[in-house]
Amino acid sequence: MFTRKEHSFFNDPYFKIVREEQQYIEVQSVSTGHCWNVFKNQFEPTCKVKLYHKHKMTDQYYHEHRQCRTVAEAVKEIKEHDEYVLEQAKLKKERVLNAPVKKTRHLKVYETSGYKYKPKDYTSLADEIDRIREKKKRLLVAKAETAGYKKKIEELKDFINESANELTDYDESLVRKYIKEIRIFDDRFQVFFKAGVDVEIAR
Repeated sequence: MFTRKEHSFFNDPYFKIVREEQQYIEVQSVSTGHCWNVFKNQFEPTCKVKLYHKHKMTDQYYHEHRQCRTVAEAVKEIKEHDEYVLEQAKLKKERVLNAPVKKTRHLKVYETSGYKYKPKDYTSLADEIDRIREKKKRLLVAKAETAGYKKKIEELKDFINESANELTDYDESLVRKYIKEIRIFDDRFQVFFKAGVDVEIAR
């Protein structure tokens, strides 16, 4: 649960609050449009805050950005990251504006030949190549993530099948190996496994 002081960090024109729950606050940086999920886990001994990030609101998943000791540290990390993104965008714009203009080379055509050279526009072809490359990159990333999830699911299945007895005691090594995070609500628990699946348990 966030304290009044921690909550005040997000009551700032710098942020747009997207969603707020007992365990986390989801915000969007106004300057960059990047989205952040500040998840607070009171059971962690040192780094009680996990910071998740995605570039656009339309992106389906967050990725873990870093662990922080406090909410204030997480907010500082968000603003420093935004400053870096804005600086890189500025440098990229300056490079484009300052890039030398390339002269188009044309073949010399004699007037007596009756042929007039017309330079071809390859802009659409170059755009299509870039689009295909980006699509290929996304497919490779998705394939790698799917393979990783399948491996973790198989490991979890093997563990369940090999376990002859029901677990009655807390096992720290098993929790760290198979569970990514646990979210606690008023009426339920939500357990997120590293294999990419989650389970809801009524309280």
